[in-house]
Amino acid sequence: MARAETCSRACICLHSDAGKGNWHPVKIKSKNADGTYVAYVQDDGNTWDVVVPFWIRTRSELTEEAKVALEKVFKRYSEGSA
Repeated sequence: MARAETCSRACICLHSDAGKGNWHPVKIKSKNADGTYVAYVQDDGNTWDVVVPFWIRTRSELTEEAKVALEKVFKRYSEGSA
């Protein structure tokens, strides 16, 4: 539950689509009486009326150093020099 409370204050979270591994950026709109949440799905414009707190995660971002390192790895593999 603590993750969901933090997430509702931050307003930007990630939510899994029915456990299929597809994560979507959402904005928590309100908390339901049963402890679930109402969330606006930012990448498709839908509103999910029941979001279980278990599926809410704080969005994580890669650092600039990590982005540069991944870019180098992808370039190396794309050139066939693994």
